Amino acid sequence: MHDPKEQMRREWDEIARENAFYGIASWDEFADRSGIDEQRFWRSGAVLADNLLAHLGLDETGALTAVEIGCGNGRVTHRLAERFGEVWALDISPEMIARAKARWQALGNVRWVVGSGADLEPVPAASADVVLSFITLHHVTEPAVVLSYLRETGRVLKPGGRALLHLHTIEHNVLRRLTARLKRRPPFEAWWDRGFEPLARPAAAPPGVVSTRVWQGCRVPVGAARRAVRAARLDIERAEGEGTFWTFLTLRKP
Repeated sequence: MHDPKEQMRREWDEIARENAFYGIASWDEFADRSGIDEQRFWRSGAVLADNLLAHLGLDETGALTAVEIGCGNGRVTHRLAERFGEVWALDISPEMIARAKARWQALGNVRWVVGSGADLEPVPAASADVVLSFITLHHVTEPAVVLSYLRETGRVLKPGGRALLHLHTIEHNVLRRLTARLKRRPPFEAWWDRGFEPLARPAAAPPGVVSTRVWQGCRVPVGAARRAVRAARLDIERAEGEGTFWTFLTLRKP
């Protein structure tokens, strides 16, 4: 019987072995494994972490616990470790986690976890102050699994805890979908990369990365995402980019 979680695990392991850097930040400058500037890669993750926390309005986080869904090789995790008292870093890929541990073995406040690919075990219930996920949930191949992560976010957050989750959504209703396409959208701004400018270096994407099923991922109907959030007993503080690839949900647990 086909198990989508095992397929995702296998494909992410293959991506990690072929080019983990491009698999995590798919920019031209990271496409050629032989010429990657690793310091720029890690710097891009630090900038991203700071921008995500700023988007949440968080400043003083030193006494808090964070959960990162899809930590990869620790691109963002190392900066979260600097800013939080404790970090749970989960990834479905044992290969990614092994690489993260090898690179960031000095980080004593990070719990590296090979996750199931569908939940946030073994993070205890009501133990996290912040849950973050960026460029991860849109690579999940089954919408039901994305919805499971939304519900799990509600499980692990403390009362008053907050989350910022990035996913790919689509309007479920055909009429609403067509109407949304006709609306004039504001100019696109990659606020999450503010302060870091990717280098434009035309290069062929690694074929073993972009040919995988996880690279295509899935889209989740907006209505289904909102119902999952309600089922998790979370409040939506802000919903941005609904019906697009760049959907951001800012959530709070009452």
